[in-house]
Amino acid sequence: MIANGDRQFPSPLAAAMAVRLECIGEDGVDFEPYESFLTADETTEWFRAWTGNGELNGDAFRVFGQDGTGGSVNLTGLARSRW
Repeated sequence: MIANGDRQFPSPLAAAMAVRLECIGEDGVDFEPYESFLTADETTEWFRAWTGNGELNGDAFRVFGQDGTGGSVNLTGLARSRW
């Protein structure tokens, strides 16, 4: 499992997350950004619950927000060396 400390946003994502979207009309923008990626343990817990497979881990995912239903927003396939 990836270390829990590897959870800071890369610079481009941090800049994008700093821009707050305003709700427009009834539909608005249904997105709650997090301050940082979920920890490795939290991500694995989410991934196992989502897939129903307790043997998987969430190492390839970086969860960075959710919608009003609690649905997760994430990036996949990221390697630390890419950022």
